[in-house]
Amino acid sequence: MPIPSSTTSTARARAAASSVVAVLGIAGTVGVFVAMLALARGFKATVTSSGLPQNVIVQRGGADSEMTSILTLEHVRILEDAPQVARAMASPW
Repeated sequence: MPIPSSTTSTARARAAASSVVAVLGIAGTVGVFVAMLALARGFKATVTSSGLPQNVIVQRGGADSEMTSILTLEHVRILEDAPQVARAMASPW
């Protein structure tokens, strides 16, 4: 007994709809991934291009970026008193 043509056309429509949903899902995922990479690159460019050459970023040991580093007041005082730190003529403190 042959398969009715209405059954095959319904199956084809369902398969096509399923394929479209899969393609849209993959495209959406790729779009979000590309957007996140663009944001990361823009943030890195902003951080590296801003600031003055006389300024320095101090990171605590074990920190992988300045965003994850924490310095206590004691560490700041040690850094302020270090002989390698340049001093301004008129200090605002």
